[in-house]
Amino acid sequence: MKERYTVQDIFDRFYPDYEKKHELSVPQRRAAYHIMNCKTGAFGVNVSICQDCGCISVHYNSCKNERTGFYL
Repeated sequence: MKERYTVQDIFDRFYPDYEKKHELSVPQRRAAYHIMNCKTGAFGVNVSICQDCGCISVHYNSCKNERTGFYL
């Protein structure tokens, strides 16, 4: 069992059932979407290639949603 959970882990696990049982506003749904998809590739990726060794690094973009207050 995982010892540490993130806010994103909790949303991924519980939000779908919560959304079915509660009426949410558009901003609430948008915030939940951003939290669940932040740094997953849903908002794009940046690929860097090392000039010296050719190592490729993939960096997933955050949601950059300042209103949620989350930069996961």
